[in-house]
Amino acid sequence: MREIQVSDDPAVVWLSPERCRAARALLGWSPDDLARQVMLQAGMLGSGANVQAFEDQAVTLSEPYMDAVLAVLLKVVEFTAEGDQDGVVLKRHRLRGRGAAHRAARLWAGLPL
Repeated sequence: MREIQVSDDPAVVWLSPERCRAARALLGWSPDDLARQVMLQAGMLGSGANVQAFEDQAVTLSEPYMDAVLAVLLKVVEFTAEGDQDGVVLKRHRLRGRGAAHRAARLWAGLPL
């Protein structure tokens, strides 16, 4: 049986450029969308250009901004690890009905159902 570790604990999860890009892709967010959510939820100024540069490994984000980005993403996704393979999945929300986690993530992201 394969073991897959899933965590949404910021003390355990670290954010790599690849994980950031994968989470954004899963949510259908642009770098600007992610920067906007960080501003709205954490009150931290940043830009889509900064997010893109981080994902391109051209810059390192400040620790407070990195923590804010991670906190925003962990509200709707979980990062997984199986051996040396990282992944990202939508977080399961405690809503009733078929596809509730998918609908909740899309609603939160401002995307159509």
